[in-house]
Amino acid sequence: MEENRLLDVKDLKVSFFTPSGEVKAVGGVSYHVDREEVIAIVGESGCGKSVTQMSVMQMIPDPPGKILGGEVWFEGKNLLEYKPKSKDMRSVRGAQISMIFQEPMTALNPVFTVGNQLSEVIRTHMKVSKKEAWKIGIQSLEAVGIPDPEERMKNYPFEMSGGMRQRVLIAIAVACRSKLIIADEPTTALDVTTQAQVMELLLNVVKQYKTSLIVVTHNLGLVSRYAKRIYVMYAGRVVECGTTEDLLTRPRHPYTMGLLKAVPRLDDDKEQDLIPIHGAPPNLAKLPEGCCFMPRCPYACDKCKNSNYPEFKEVGERGHFAACHLDIKEGGE
Repeated sequence: MEENRLLDVKDLKVSFFTPSGEVKAVGGVSYHVDREEVIAIVGESGCGKSVTQMSVMQMIPDPPGKILGGEVWFEGKNLLEYKPKSKDMRSVRGAQISMIFQEPMTALNPVFTVGNQLSEVIRTHMKVSKKEAWKIGIQSLEAVGIPDPEERMKNYPFEMSGGMRQRVLIAIAVACRSKLIIADEPTTALDVTTQAQVMELLLNVVKQYKTSLIVVTHNLGLVSRYAKRIYVMYAGRVVECGTTEDLLTRPRHPYTMGLLKAVPRLDDDKEQDLIPIHGAPPNLAKLPEGCCFMPRCPYACDKCKNSNYPEFKEVGERGHFAACHLDIKEGGE
């Protein structure tokens, strides 16, 4: 429902202008997240997932990047009307919307202690003393399950494991009481057990602090348990969206079907081979005419090549949409 909507991105377009030409990283992406909702944005590397989220936060380097159009509505305000370095945008970025980056070792400064970095963020967004900020930092580390938080505040990032550093980034979001957390590949380079712990931790943060969460990932299997809705991106566009149940059981875009066939399942025959999606994503600087997935699609026909990009149309109930010329269902046309 509209009144329950926290973030509403409409027709966002982002390009990077390079010596070799314009790279259309985001080509008219629309999605939304409601209050206390968990959604996932899924797709291969280079499909525009992270650039979309960086654009929401106005963190795209300009030049070479430029937001060419669209709207980003957050609690009734269009964030794109603010200048990236303005006081209004800084009051949103980090305080109301927090981003957990996929490489915690590079997101955290190696020459400052965890406590110094946590305290700095807290004091930037909350009017508290150094002593109070340090205390809030300890409480935040404790909230994300880091043992002996007082001592950990004195540690440098390199003295922590990858999973522990990821928890520190989550603690920063917890400390600022963000209304929306964007987790960009939050489990990259973590072992399977730690991946599950990090995802469960994020889910607990959503429940305890009544925040919303966007999980950006290439792993469809990872978010199937946690997200209420999923947006599938390909070549800078959303190609399918719907509830997690609909996308997993009734996928309607060939790319989504391909992603699902490439994910191992516990109920599959152990002799059954995984089916990869052949080929590679298109060059965003030289996008093909018509459907961008056409060169890799097993269902492609002349219409896919000769027509314009397929219209994003409703293909089921509960907000299930797909951008495909053909009415494809699992198992055939």
